[in-house]
Amino acid sequence: MTASQRELVYAGLDLVAEQVLQARLTPGSSGQRLELGAQHTGTDGKAYEVAAWRDVDDHSAVFYFQRGPGSCRS
Repeated sequence: MTASQRELVYAGLDLVAEQVLQARLTPGSSGQRLELGAQHTGTDGKAYEVAAWRDVDDHSAVFYFQRGPGSCRS
């Protein structure tokens, strides 16, 4: 994993921890994963990088990021 990919993973997991995992702290749960995507053009015409959280219980979410000075921001 590159440093850029690792940064995107951490940014995505921060949002997952805040928005999804707080209510989903079930020991031994399976089927959850974070998928990274190449740049994606959103509906606003801007380019984004994507961190998609997939959950077996339909608590899935897709987070869109743009790179700023020294970090990703959602």
